Amino acid sequence: MTTRDELGAAMTQQDFTDGNVADAPRGSAVFSFRAPAEWSQEILAEMQRRGLTNPSQLIKAIVREGLDRAAVGGDQVVTIRIDDLNRAIISAARPPSDPAG
Repeated sequence: MTTRDELGAAMTQQDFTDGNVADAPRGSAVFSFRAPAEWSQEILAEMQRRGLTNPSQLIKAIVREGLDRAAVGGDQVVTIRIDDLNRAIISAARPPSDPAG
């Protein structure tokens, strides 16, 4: 077993004078959030659909997808009620009415 003194002696024998400082970020950060219990089944189903083995992989993938979409910009995401969408589709599919008749 290595003692504290042996570790200290080993460190003093090291020469760090020509060492380089890595200033590029590396590693990972931990973010934690609480999801509603109702999401559990959906999360597990999506993990299975994507072939993932744990929720962390899924959350990481979903966050990356969202960040990539945000970086590209483009179309704004909106929420619309299904009834409103159905009315718009039906209205667009109707032939124009004849103004003379």
